[in-house]
Amino acid sequence: MEIAQHFEDEEQQEYRIAMAELLDLKKEQIAAIMMIGYRLYEQGRLKEAAKIFEGLAVLDQRNAYVNGILGSIYQKQGQHEPALERYNRALALFSYDTNALTNRGEILLKLGRFQEAAEDFKQAFQLDPERKDPAANRAWFLVNIVREAMTLAKQEATEEIKEKI
Repeated sequence: MEIAQHFEDEEQQEYRIAMAELLDLKKEQIAAIMMIGYRLYEQGRLKEAAKIFEGLAVLDQRNAYVNGILGSIYQKQGQHEPALERYNRALALFSYDTNALTNRGEILLKLGRFQEAAEDFKQAFQLDPERKDPAANRAWFLVNIVREAMTLAKQEATEEIKEKI
């Protein structure tokens, strides 16, 4: 469980302010810490990256990027529920995040929540009508795979029924 979850809203806010003052971090320093965390993430050093971004989340729960990258880290670690929670937070703060939408959709798809997954995918590719965004393109691809799988499953079921008749 994260440290931030141990505090109520007002207490949490006071704690974050106190931590920021204690650490006396400037925006540039926070950006540098984020970059280090992202590089660790890219290298597959997920536990180390998670520690950095969890610390940043304590300082600023309202940072969509921090919540989104934590969602990605948890997703890669197979922690679906914490990942969904972080994607939900990221999207509540910035609803146009095609990465968070597509990644959340992938998890929902794995959990068998097809309608919710389809809604996330649809929203992601609707945000990119020019089809330049890799995450939105991945959403489009996943929607088409799901459609094909459903069509194939219907055909197989129909054939099975015909054989039994």
